[in-house]
Amino acid sequence: MNTTPTSAAALEESTMFEEMVFSLAHHDQPTVAFVECASLAKRDEVEKQMAERLSEYTFYTLDVTPYPVVSLLRVLQEKLPKEVQESKPVSYVVHVHGLENSLLVSEDGQLAASALTRQLNLERELLFRKVPYILVLWGDAHFFQTLRLEAPDLCHWVTYSFRFEDHTARSVESLPPLPPERLPQRGNIAERQYRIQELQDRYDHLSLDGSDKKRLLRDKTGILSLLAQELTEAFRYSEAAEYYHIAIALQKRLREPNGLIAHSWFRLGDVYLRMGRLIEAEEVYKECYAISADYNYGSILHQLGLVYQMQHNWSMSIDYYEKSAMWYKRTNNNNSLSGIYHQLGRVYQEQKKWSNALEYFQLSLQEYTDDGQSSKGDTYHQIGVVYQQQHRWDEALKYYYESLREYKVQSNIFDMSATYYQLGTMHQEQDKLKKALLYYQISLYACYLSGNEEGYALNYHNIGFIHELKKEWKDALLCYDKAVKYIEKIGNTYDIGSTYYQIGRIYEKQQDTINAKEWFVKAVNNMTLHGHQNLPIALAALKRCNLDKVI
Repeated sequence: MNTTPTSAAALEESTMFEEMVFSLAHHDQPTVAFVECASLAKRDEVEKQMAERLSEYTFYTLDVTPYPVVSLLRVLQEKLPKEVQESKPVSYVVHVHGLENSLLVSEDGQLAASALTRQLNLERELLFRKVPYILVLWGDAHFFQTLRLEAPDLCHWVTYSFRFEDHTARSVESLPPLPPERLPQRGNIAERQYRIQELQDRYDHLSLDGSDKKRLLRDKTGILSLLAQELTEAFRYSEAAEYYHIAIALQKRLREPNGLIAHSWFRLGDVYLRMGRLIEAEEVYKECYAISADYNYGSILHQLGLVYQMQHNWSMSIDYYEKSAMWYKRTNNNNSLSGIYHQLGRVYQEQKKWSNALEYFQLSLQEYTDDGQSSKGDTYHQIGVVYQQQHRWDEALKYYYESLREYKVQSNIFDMSATYYQLGTMHQEQDKLKKALLYYQISLYACYLSGNEEGYALNYHNIGFIHELKKEWKDALLCYDKAVKYIEKIGNTYDIGSTYYQIGRIYEKQQDTINAKEWFVKAVNNMTLHGHQNLPIALAALKRCNLDKVI
């Protein structure tokens, strides 16, 4: 019987894998292994199989892509956790990814060979004898070919070397052009989920064996940046931040123009803002401002104003918004100026300076120009909120409906969900609980249609609060639990403390002090971490539990 090329390749791969398992099993002394893979997808597949077959070890993966590695030993000492570095020999297998990205450095705008291979040659004995784990270096054909040429002593020491092909891998030259920047729709919609999977597959199956390393690095950077953008819109913030960090590291390695790097920093700052990680966001925006004269300073100043606004540092927020407004006036950017006036209105609104807030909202409407991306609906919505906060219900209702009309013209279901939610809060404040629930249900449906997962959390929290008011404890806890799960899923934990607090209140009202205290502790810890304005309320609740005093 003839053996087909496919079955022959599969047999060869299976034999190679069994040899690797046999070679690495039950080691009592540290060692180093080379594993060459033609794609990231194949690498992930082999790693998963290794974990299943070599179950006597604990596996740890260190991706060094973000770091310009010269000394691998130093990076291992700095980046591996203490439990790995001080582990009993040999209980860990450490996978090292991304070393191939450190083969090149940028010198005077040109890519040149780094000192990595020379240093690996010098560190060879230490890598074998000064670490308590099995070290597996993963890379492509070019990486290991370079090692054999430039680090022959290290290669002479390594007796375990394995290679795995990927017949689905695609070269840079064969790939179609990258898609447009991102989908225009917001939210975790089906089209975005498909796009994320498409980009992930493209990245995972990108052939690593091509000779044009500069083009490969640029293509990887482009895919990572697009992936991060789509993940941000899908509320997968932690993954987005990770991809932006890798993309920025590669852009620095390639010595890309500062404007391009600043753009990536800016988007990373947006991710941190959405996660409520305000200190990191501030640092990133300031880095962005510092590195480039080409990038839009007005946008950076605007975002710094937003950081300080979220920190309730009103004077700093107003200062940066006004600086941003000056920039936009100088560059005749009326629509961005409209956005600044809108944010200044929000700052005064949050301070309950209603007349100042309405003044700036009206200025925002005057400067607005239809650019196909922003909407007057946002400002109508906020004017409605101002009137709602003053209990001027009829005026609030008028502007909420005006907002909905604007969003409907744009088919903007994502933002319609926020206005329906706000209508729910307005009726809840008037004790019209049945109507409030109706608007929350409409908002939930709009969230479903638009993939607005942040909206899910808000609505479920407030529906839980209505059930709590009606002493329907079981339904309230169910809704609060859903709110917590959505907040944890998207990674924005700034307001999760408020939901923890409400869960604690339900237990407290049922005189279940033990469970109440557990949730109040969670609320206090979260609010302390984020400097939340409701921290004194949570601390008072925890004090009541400690005194066994139920209110």
